Amino acid sequence: MNLDHLRYFVALSRTENYTQTAKLLHITQPSLTKAIHSLEAELNIDLFQKAGRSVTLTPAGKVFASDVESALLLLDKSVTNIKRFDQQKAPIRIAALRTLSIKWLPDIAQRFLQLSPHAAVQFQFNTDTGLSPDILNGLVDCKFNPNFLTNWSA
Repeated sequence: MNLDHLRYFVALSRTENYTQTAKLLHITQPSLTKAIHSLEAELNIDLFQKAGRSVTLTPAGKVFASDVESALLLLDKSVTNIKRFDQQKAPIRIAALRTLSIKWLPDIAQRFLQLSPHAAVQFQFNTDTGLSPDILNGLVDCKFNPNFLTNWSA
């Protein structure tokens, strides 16, 4: 079964008009007709009844339209979710003394971003109290105070 044919079927089930659906889908009417006939042949059942220039769904077509529409929505949602997953940025958490975080650390981060323009990273800087023991303890405990985080994204 062709996904495009299923999408065409759902669109036609909404409009019940070949000409209008073909325009909506930016395809030719013969292409739409062929796709629907192909789908009906594969299923070995009529999905539409002709009614002059328009069509209406058969009882089987109504059931199929509802199920296909739900399945396509779920499929589209899944594709969107997986694309978002790929676009998520990996966090790089850096804790530093305040004296280093003023000039040296931003320069290093900016150089990294320039050398790796396609890196999907997000820098999170933490200076917390600025005292070495607090920073070291935070690194050991994997604690980052969100009030002191600065985000830079590539």
